[in-house]
Amino acid sequence: MAVFETARPYGLAAGSRLRVTILQNFVHQRTLGRFRLFVTGDAEPLHADPRPESIDALLSKDADYRTADESQMLRDYYLSVASELESYNGAIQKLKDSRPRFPTTFVFRQRQQEHKRPTHIHVRGEYRRPGEEVSAAVPAVLHPLNDGAPRDRLALARWLVDKRNPLVARVIANQLWQAFFGRGIVSTPENFGVQGARPSHPMLLDWLAVEFQRGGWSLKSLQRQIVMSAVYRQSSRVSPELTERDPLNILLTRGPRVRVDAETIRDIVLEVSGLMVQIVGGPSVFPSQPDGAGSVFGSFEWKPSAGKNRFRRGLYTFRKRGQPYAAFAMFDAPPPNTCAMARRRSNTPLQALAQLNDVVILEAARALATRVFREAPGDVTGCVCYAFRLTLSRPPSETELSTLITFYDRQRQRFEEGSLDAKIVYGSLSTGDEANLQDLAAMTTLARLLLNLDETITKE
Repeated sequence: MAVFETARPYGLAAGSRLRVTILQNFVHQRTLGRFRLFVTGDAEPLHADPRPESIDALLSKDADYRTADESQMLRDYYLSVASELESYNGAIQKLKDSRPRFPTTFVFRQRQQEHKRPTHIHVRGEYRRPGEEVSAAVPAVLHPLNDGAPRDRLALARWLVDKRNPLVARVIANQLWQAFFGRGIVSTPENFGVQGARPSHPMLLDWLAVEFQRGGWSLKSLQRQIVMSAVYRQSSRVSPELTERDPLNILLTRGPRVRVDAETIRDIVLEVSGLMVQIVGGPSVFPSQPDGAGSVFGSFEWKPSAGKNRFRRGLYTFRKRGQPYAAFAMFDAPPPNTCAMARRRSNTPLQALAQLNDVVILEAARALATRVFREAPGDVTGCVCYAFRLTLSRPPSETELSTLITFYDRQRQRFEEGSLDAKIVYGSLSTGDEANLQDLAAMTTLARLLLNLDETITKE
């Protein structure tokens, strides 16, 4: 019920007609249909009841038949409107208003049964030509929904993870296998239907799916089984005969050897250099990138985040439709406006140049040089071995060590001779640096070399 109070009383003679116009600018059956109008001739205006309908319903109920919760509801409402407590309620409301407001978002809610709209099959896809009416159901070739269960999203979720449904577990197991081996047991993860590829090892995929369900759908348990298996712990070295016979390693005769994803490449660089910020959660950040890389049509501007936020994991990198982060796009990360079940992996000279000259790589190389001189033994051999082990997780061979020390000495000589400017390569010295500028600059060039190695960004 709505009560409209006029600005002044109207004096109408007997037999007069009163016309009330209600303008309703609504569509989709949201306008009022039949309704009644009442007027009063009382001298005092009629005011709407300020109490909620739920409170009026409780007041009309005998006190002996009210539940404890209903009595508490009436008590709380009285305390909130009592004139004697107006000052206290005002102070309480002021405190409530001062609380921080958390961001909110829209969520789906199931329609009530009486409000559900009919769904039709549209003739030839034309939305203005509804055909046969249909109801919620699942494919007949798979197991049915539980008898008596409502046809809602919760029932569909339970149906998906039902033990009688093998598809979900197979898809997840295949995705994990693809993440570790670079290629799924089914090479078309976006299509498990009749037009998709047949599994290379169907019994293995079935076993992984069943173990995944038996383990309580634990991703951690399934990943542990994969990485501790004999097939995963094989060497990734391959002979020319095997390369010719099985170039894609479909037969699993060797361990996986694939370049990691674009986000992981950046994480490896930050972790090795010690710049990684291990903060969980929070808003997206804008890492540094070359000038002009983030320029697009419109007013949007890529402004690198200040402080250590720009060194957060690649997971938190800001993504914008039509404007990917340049370093990720260089290493085959899909555009932000597309969904890719499997990423392609290319090998181009631009990737080597980006891994050598990107702003993040330069910052990481300087940080790695500083870390080496602070944590490694004092001699050059110890520093080179420590930098190599940090980057590749293994000690260098004698040939590798000799080559790197020779490279370091040559770069050190160039800085001493002045053919290269140490301040441009490394920057100015800060308080507490134990090594001199030429040593730090030479180690920075060595760090750039190590971070650009194929082995650094390849899982093998």
